[in-house]
Amino acid sequence: LSINFLRGSLPPSLFQLPNLQVIDLSRNNFSGSIPMSINLSFLEIFDISDNSFESSVPVGNCINSTRIRIIDFAVNYFFGRISSGFGNCSSLEQLWLGQYFLSGDIPEDIFQLPRLNQLGLRDNWFSGELNSGIGNLFDLVHLDISLNSFSGPIPDVFHRFAKLQEFYAESNNFSGGIPNSLANSRTITSLVLRNNSLNGVIDLNSFEMTHLVSLSLTSNQFTGPVPDNIPLCPRLKIIGLSGNNLIGQIPESFRNFHVLCVLSLSKSTIFNLSAALDILQHCQNLTTLVLTLNFHDEQLPSYPSLGFKSLKALIIANCRLTGVFPQWLSGLTNLQLLDLSWNRLDGTIPPWLCNF
Repeated sequence: LSINFLRGSLPPSLFQLPNLQVIDLSRNNFSGSIPMSINLSFLEIFDISDNSFESSVPVGNCINSTRIRIIDFAVNYFFGRISSGFGNCSSLEQLWLGQYFLSGDIPEDIFQLPRLNQLGLRDNWFSGELNSGIGNLFDLVHLDISLNSFSGPIPDVFHRFAKLQEFYAESNNFSGGIPNSLANSRTITSLVLRNNSLNGVIDLNSFEMTHLVSLSLTSNQFTGPVPDNIPLCPRLKIIGLSGNNLIGQIPESFRNFHVLCVLSLSKSTIFNLSAALDILQHCQNLTTLVLTLNFHDEQLPSYPSLGFKSLKALIIANCRLTGVFPQWLSGLTNLQLLDLSWNRLDGTIPPWLCNF
């Protein structure tokens, strides 16, 4: 019944269909409340996402409906603390409770679900430290706790996850460093920890993180140099390190970082732009390079040997760079975005700029 324009409250008769296996009312404008308990013994999928239901979260739906594999209540107006009850959902594989007004802790009985492989709690008001019991969900593949108010250290329990591929924890108040078990994960493909208060040196075991594709540590308080072992992650394509307290230069090891596609390294204390561009031009698949708010008062290099074959976006803004428009920019034949704003370049704008 996902038709996008149905509205009103749900008729009680809907929950009196004994052979019903799938309820999909997603992407409509239903309102009112959902029964705290239903008696549909064959129900496997219960999806009421993206509606306007408003009440506390109905947690008793598995007491009589023990076959439910997927519960998707995301994007509604559920509020308050989640009571215990989901622990009865012994067959549950996916639980989506994102974009609500939920607060307090994650109920501990959720950590006892033996088959849960996807848990989405994004965009709520959960607070306090993340319970280490999360490590009991051995089958997790996807975990999203972003846009909450979790604080304290991220629990060091990731060695318990044999299948976890995606961990999203952006926009919380996490502090401390990256847990050792997470920095050594052999299964993680996407690690998104941006916009927290994480600190210390970025220390990832590149030899173990062989499946990592996307890494976002933007807007934290990490210190020290850009890790020179990151290029040893054989599949890492997207790196976001902007908005930290990183120092030094782009490591020489990036010269052989051929799988890299996106590098964002703004708002740090990186220096030596000439060396950085000389190294990064050898990243054959680099399409997006963001280096804003670094290299203060340096000169934009003009030697003609520079060349980025795949680059589509080059952003080196607000660095107080001096010099002129260099000729090597004319060779960036795939360029779609060039941002050199808020610098101190002089001379004329070259006519070849119109050839892009």
